[in-house]
Amino acid sequence: MGLLQKAAKDFAKGLPDKEDIHTLPKNIRGNWSLARQIHFADRAGKHEDLRLCRGKNAYSFAMRGGLPKRGEKKLAVAQPLHRASYATWSGVIESGYGKGTVKALPSVPIKVVESTDKKFKFEIPKKKTSEQYALIHMNGNNWLLLNHTKKGTTHAE
Repeated sequence: MGLLQKAAKDFAKGLPDKEDIHTLPKNIRGNWSLARQIHFADRAGKHEDLRLCRGKNAYSFAMRGGLPKRGEKKLAVAQPLHRASYATWSGVIESGYGKGTVKALPSVPIKVVESTDKKFKFEIPKKKTSEQYALIHMNGNNWLLLNHTKKGTTHAE
């Protein structure tokens, strides 16, 4: 089956199955990418979609506002598994699930340093330091995204 035929059967743009909410993979460390999309959805309103991309999959979360600043935390609600190719898409979803405008922000590499059932820790490398985040599972689809960057943090080895 060709890519266009397969995509035509998606539930919505970049979303093969709206019921397919995967937990983050366990014991998978290393290099991933982080994509963010500002979504002006007709139904859900303005929010940000956070995509943790590995291979063909984008583990997705919806949250209000951008990434939390140092010492802050935000609610991140797990969403269905998206295609990684969708994570950098910008455009208009004309109808149905997610209807509205999507604006992709530049994707950045991340380093996953811990992944368990309840915790997913990653770093966003910067020139001399790195920003450190943790997704902590609370209940159901609710996760807490914490920015636990310490001043002067250097890259993990």
